[in-house]
Amino acid sequence: MRVAAFCKRLNNINYRKDEYWNELLEAILEVINIETDLVQEFKDKMKQEFITNYEAFKNMVVYKSEVFSKYELSESINSCKEKSNNDEISNDVYRISIEEDFKEYFVETEFYKDALNDLQKYPVVILLGMPGAGKTHTSKRICLEYEEKGYCIYYSEEGNIANIRKFVQICEKEKILVVLNDFLGQFYMDLNMSETGEFGQLISYIRTKKDMKLLINSRNTIYKEALNHRKFNNAIDNNWKSISELRADELSFEEKTLILYNHLKRAYRNGNLSKEQCQAVIENQNYAKIILNEKFNPRIIEYVTTGRKVVEILPQEYVKFINKTLEFPETIWKEEVEKLSKYDRIFINTLFSLTKTCVSKDILKECFNHRINKDIKVKDTTINHFDSSLHRLSESMIQVTVSEDKEKKEKIGVLNPSINAFLHESLFNNENEVEEIIKHTLYFDQLERFEVLECAKNQIIELIKSRKYINLKILSRQVFHNISMEFTPPDYMYRLKHLLFLLDESDLQKISIQKTDIQDFVLDIFAKKTANIEANSRLYFVNEFSDIFCKLFSKPGIFDYDFTEIVVNETYLQIILNSVARQKYFWEILNNIQKKYYLSTEDRFYDLESVKIAIVNRIEEEVIDQIYDELLKEIDNTIEYNIDDLDDLDNLDNFIGYVIDEVSPQIFRTISDSIIDKLTVHSIDFLSIDNFDLDSIVNDQINLDDLIENECNTIFFNYSSDEYIKDTQKTANTILSIFEVDFF
Repeated sequence: MRVAAFCKRLNNINYRKDEYWNELLEAILEVINIETDLVQEFKDKMKQEFITNYEAFKNMVVYKSEVFSKYELSESINSCKEKSNNDEISNDVYRISIEEDFKEYFVETEFYKDALNDLQKYPVVILLGMPGAGKTHTSKRICLEYEEKGYCIYYSEEGNIANIRKFVQICEKEKILVVLNDFLGQFYMDLNMSETGEFGQLISYIRTKKDMKLLINSRNTIYKEALNHRKFNNAIDNNWKSISELRADELSFEEKTLILYNHLKRAYRNGNLSKEQCQAVIENQNYAKIILNEKFNPRIIEYVTTGRKVVEILPQEYVKFINKTLEFPETIWKEEVEKLSKYDRIFINTLFSLTKTCVSKDILKECFNHRINKDIKVKDTTINHFDSSLHRLSESMIQVTVSEDKEKKEKIGVLNPSINAFLHESLFNNENEVEEIIKHTLYFDQLERFEVLECAKNQIIELIKSRKYINLKILSRQVFHNISMEFTPPDYMYRLKHLLFLLDESDLQKISIQKTDIQDFVLDIFAKKTANIEANSRLYFVNEFSDIFCKLFSKPGIFDYDFTEIVVNETYLQIILNSVARQKYFWEILNNIQKKYYLSTEDRFYDLESVKIAIVNRIEEEVIDQIYDELLKEIDNTIEYNIDDLDDLDNLDNFIGYVIDEVSPQIFRTISDSIIDKLTVHSIDFLSIDNFDLDSIVNDQINLDDLIENECNTIFFNYSSDEYIKDTQKTANTILSIFEVDFF
């Protein structure tokens, strides 16, 4: 038979690897094409999986003694597999992907040192982390370290446990380091978990050998998925005393500095960067902003110094390019997201559609399950896809938090803001996926996420036509940062936003809605939900209602509707004017209402208490915005001028009181003068300074006492913390000293 004959030939011919893989695959295809009843079951199984290695092939065919000579084929495959393995047994196997200058430019981070230290203590070390955290580079550097100690290195990116076990068993050297890079593969949905039992055996074997080590690295997502399989999980649990798991944590500023410096130096010497580009980073200490960036990532730094077209970037644009790439590392997340399974992509896309921060686990589950039940034609209901995706994605792309209240509700959000940035870019350029999300939406919030897109608008129109629109639900929000309580926006707020901002005249015609329908809708809201609209517009959803009222009462909206019933009602009028008081269109809107509805009674209009209150609120807003920076400067100058008189922390309260007494009179004078100026600028003669509550402005709106206390604490502790100053200065000096070394 062709497969057995091929295996025998391979023992006598020096095949290149690509040649014998092709030969074996052809032999497999020949087997699949056999038309007999005896092999039909075998054929069906073969067609379900793409065979790419000897072990998988052997596992499928050896047990069918009716079809093949089990002994002959097994021996032939083992023989040819041994030949393949013997070619790979070499200390040089990992050198293929290690550059000559790798060791020179590698930065020995704490993560690397911890890995080295744990390898001395444990037979097995597992390095975990997000993409770009430095797992692969750390593993390669450890290879070099252990080679110098006389170890035989087996570095593999295949993760074929059978081959590894064979290697460690036949290798004559006693000192062996096995390194499995990107263990379990990159596409975890394609994992062949049939070998997980052998993985446990491999660990058990290695831990019995004094000078045999196993170093594994894996992405968090893939490792979590593997732990979901019983045999793999047992392999870890049964050997937990022999295993150390390390996670790539935050780099220190010194480590970040060295990584950036070494990449620049290496890129310049290799011709990937020009001298002028490197100087652009060094001059004016531009590197500081890069190092201090919370999104600093070694892989991104490698990308911005060695990318294919980086050398073409103008020197004066290069620093901007680095910082922008750090802020929006789409390349990193693109690679990660594209390797997710379909269910996981639906999970992360559904999460994005619901929130920019985090959302209730129950709501996410509801939307996810609704989507897959409707969207995927062939469903496997025996698997809880939500929990599976949640488990895989946790700590790699998403995080789960638990509320601190008695209910202990779970919320889910992305792990890093840059993930949302990538998803935004990805989804907003994928009309088909956006349409599917909206087609199966359950919440207004999901529509809001994509409503700026034309394809989304079309789907929303279809939702309205189908009447599904009226059944959409609404997410509660945490409105106040210091209050955990959540509030639910009214559904009419979303409907007004769509009618006024999303849909144009032609769109309204498609859903058979006229301007008069919108007018009646607004009048009905004011008539039936006065208290509700006042609370929402003043407290909970201020910005949304402010935009709505601006649209209705600024041009051209002021001419499209007749809201006489609203504006002649002083309660309603005050709701509107208070809502738009912070808007730049306030004075225009005030004038529009006066001219349309009070043209013949201008004096009466400006005599209305609601109008006077709105104008007072507006002027207060303008004054505070205008003087706030000046106010902070005055406070800081007063504190710094008198800080030397403060010798003891116990006297801090007295010092704060002194600053309040010094600053307050000047602040009151400044506010009073500014209000008078505003009244003159806007030609308002029916109000005076007496209409303004200066104490309320200073103590309630500006909150002067708390502001001064915060500034005093900040400045005091910056002045008094000698240890902090010393450490900060040491870090700064280290960073400066690294970049003082010229590499040109």
